Parts: sequence; structure tokens; C-alpha cells
Amino acid sequence: MSYEIVNPAALGRPRGWNNGMLATEGGRVLFVAGQIGVGGDGGGAVGRDEAGGAPGLAAQFGAALANVARVVRGAGGVVRGEYVVGWAKRGPSGVIGTNKADAAATVALMREDLGAGLVAGGRGGRGDLADLLRERGVCRVDHEGWNRLDAHETARGKAQDRPRVKLCSVAEMLEVAGRPG
Repeated sequence: MSYEIVNPAALGRPRGWNNGMLATEGGRVLFVAGQIGVGGDGGGAVGRDEAGGAPGLAAQFGAALANVARVVRGAGGVVRGEYVVGWAKRGPSGVIGTNKADAAATVALMREDLGAGLVAGGRGGRGDLADLLRERGVCRVDHEGWNRLDAHETARGKAQDRPRVKLCSVAEMLEVAGRPG
């Protein structure tokens, strides 16, 4: 049987064991070693209370799950509730168009996970994210604004016989996109 040893650097160097073994013959099966509730570097426990006391069970469990997720990602897997696109997903390859396809697939997976109850989903309304961003003072562009920006850049490109000419300053982009209603 062929296999790959999976020891993510974030977990520190193991001594006498491996964090994961990925069997690659006839498919892909990942065997994950028992993970404990310590920091990723194998150092002190995580989640200490305000007085510096021992971490609670929930904090230790969360740290152990985070370490398992590191092994899964180290083997090339994806952990539900964690989403990546672009080079973080597939390594340094591809072009902007590849990133767009990655992003579309990732958003579809996020919607699927949310619908299946696999990830927490705010207070339940479409306005939740917009409300949160507004509360935090984040400048945002809604879909209509993005469409205005896209049309503007495409028109600039057409005038130069190119697919598009991008605006390079955030101020220009926001001026064209306008503020969400």
C-alpha cells in the first residue's frame, strides 16, 4: 500500500509518531492520530482562563479539533465551515479566470453547507451581513454597484479593443459603483 506522511508544520515536529497517514492506493483515506488540546506548536494548553488557570474542556476540545483540521488540510482536504479559493486552494497555479471558477464553486459549497445546517448562519435574514458591515463601519458595494463597476470597466476596455480596463484606485471604484441603497 502506498501512503504519504502528513505532518503539518503548524503542529510542530512529532516525536515517535505522525499526525496523519494518507493512503493513496485505490482512493484517498486519511488516518489521523489522536490530537490533544494543546497549542499547534505542541506548547502550552490553549484557552486558559483569565487567572491563567487550566483550560476548560470546551477549549481543549476546540484545540484538538483545530489540530485535526490542520492534518486534514495538510493532506489536501477541506474542512466543512472553512473555505478557501485561489492559490490557497490549489497552490500557485492558474489565472484570474481560474480564481473566479474557484470562488463560484466555494460560494456554492458555502450555500450548500448553510442549507444543510453544517455551519452557523447568523440571525437568519438576508440583511444580516449588510447590517453587520454597517454596524462595523465597513464600506461595501452591493451587487448592483458591482454591476455598474463591471459595465464601466467593460466599456473602457471596448473603447481600447480589450475585454476590460480595470480601475486601479478604490476611490474611483467606489465613485462608479455608488453606495448601496
